[in-house]
Amino acid sequence: MILEACLILLTLYVVILYLKPKGNLPPGPMCVPFVGTLPYTSIESCTKAKNKYGNLFMTKLGVVNLLYICDFKTAKEAFSKFEFADRPHWKILQYFKEERNEGKAFGVIASNGSHWHHNRRFLLRHLRDLGMGKSKIEGIIMREVEDLVEEFKGLTKEPSKLPFSLNFAVLNIIWQLVASRRFDFKDEQIERYMKKLHELQTEFFLVVVPEFFPILNYIFPQSFLRRILGITKFDKATQDFQDIVK
Repeated sequence: MILEACLILLTLYVVILYLKPKGNLPPGPMCVPFVGTLPYTSIESCTKAKNKYGNLFMTKLGVVNLLYICDFKTAKEAFSKFEFADRPHWKILQYFKEERNEGKAFGVIASNGSHWHHNRRFLLRHLRDLGMGKSKIEGIIMREVEDLVEEFKGLTKEPSKLPFSLNFAVLNIIWQLVASRRFDFKDEQIERYMKKLHELQTEFFLVVVPEFFPILNYIFPQSFLRRILGITKFDKATQDFQDIVK
């Protein structure tokens, strides 16, 4: 009897915790204990939330608060501020870290703080020196656009996914600035590289599930989670990707 009463009180406490006002946070849909607003994360639900709460509303996915900014002016202002530049501290970002870098992430994809700020300034400065934002890049872009147009002409009139040639074009623009080299759209090695990168991006969304629902780490064995969420597969894809780059 005492155990049942404790469970009821605990349940009530959790419900009240989720339903109580969020202080100065923007409004948003009602949260369900443990899963947050997971049942309302479809595009249709987000559109309804925007119409109801305005261009700024909050949802909660598991234990993580998600802020939706639905107008260009506010989004541009937010992402131009240093305070909005940090990446989340997810375990998955360990793939971008190196021991010789004191456990910090290289580059600008997963790094934070002054490390990210310095790398970003370094990258932009040298890309400008190589021609980004200048007339030199216009000719490079036009060359890739012409090849893309020819590729798109070969597509059927039915709806279809964008071909990998679009990724080739982006890669070629950057690579011609950096190394004065471009790749043919039929290059099998680069196509394999692109497909492996796409595989990594696809697997990423399942791999981060425990970051939103950490309770899963205490309910299921790690071996089971790694298999069911594709973490083992993600590890292999990451290693394959690194081997290709090398």
